[in-house]
Amino acid sequence: YKWLTPDGNWIHNKGIKPDIKISQPAIFQTHPLNIDQTLSRDMTGETIRHAQEMLRSLGYEPGRNDGYYDLKTEIAVKAFQNNEKLTATGQLDDKTAKKMEQSIIEEMKKERNDTQLQAAIRYLSESTD
Repeated sequence: YKWLTPDGNWIHNKGIKPDIKISQPAIFQTHPLNIDQTLSRDMTGETIRHAQEMLRSLGYEPGRNDGYYDLKTEIAVKAFQNNEKLTATGQLDDKTAKKMEQSIIEEMKKERNDTQLQAAIRYLSESTD
C-alpha cells in the first residue's frame, strides 16, 4: 500500500505540508494530572505546572506557570473548587484533579475552542462564495 494524495503524490514518511497553518489554543496542550498526594502551597513539581496550565485554560488565574504552588495558585484552585461545588480547600487533591481534567475535556469538545475547525469552516465557506 502507498499513501497518495488525490493527485497521485506519494506522501509516505513525508506527510502533508498544510496550506494554512493553525495552532490550537493552550487548552489542547494540557497534560493529565497524576496526583499521588494532595498538593498544596509551597510545593513544586511538574504536576503543579500542568495544573496551573489547566487552571489558566479554564479561565482561572494561578499567577505563575512554573510549578511552584503559591498563594495565587491556591486561590485559583479554591475558586475552581467553589465553582464546581467541591470542598474549597485550595489544595489539589485527586477529586479536584479529576474534575479539572473533565472540565478541560468538555472545553476541548466545544467547537468555539477548536481553532483548526473554525479556520476550516471559514476557509470552506469563503471558497464556496
